[in-house]
Amino acid sequence: MLLQEEEWGLRLVAGNGIEINNTNLLPRIEKIIKLAKEREKNRILIEASAATRNVSITKLFQAGELLLQLRTLGFKVAFVAPQFINTDESLFVENVGSNRGFYVRYFPDSGEALNWILS
Repeated sequence: MLLQEEEWGLRLVAGNGIEINNTNLLPRIEKIIKLAKEREKNRILIEASAATRNVSITKLFQAGELLLQLRTLGFKVAFVAPQFINTDESLFVENVGSNRGFYVRYFPDSGEALNWILS
């Protein structure tokens, strides 16, 4: 995963063939949040248009709890991942995140994602 620090936050570019699954979801969240906090950034844009996801609802609940533990109140994360827009899992993540003060949205392109991050 390529990391670029921007004035507004962090931009992460996922490589081709990346899979998000029950095994790697929580460690990836912890790593990304740690990087953001070290750089004092609370805006994250993740370009993951080639990623696949195979994560259980139980693991998504655990991710929500982890975000609370990591004190991510006010964080905004935009995923450039058109393959995940309006899926049940993505809508669940957006809802659970916003209920915990951690805002997540999925976008078809980086322009829309960046506009939301900056709003």
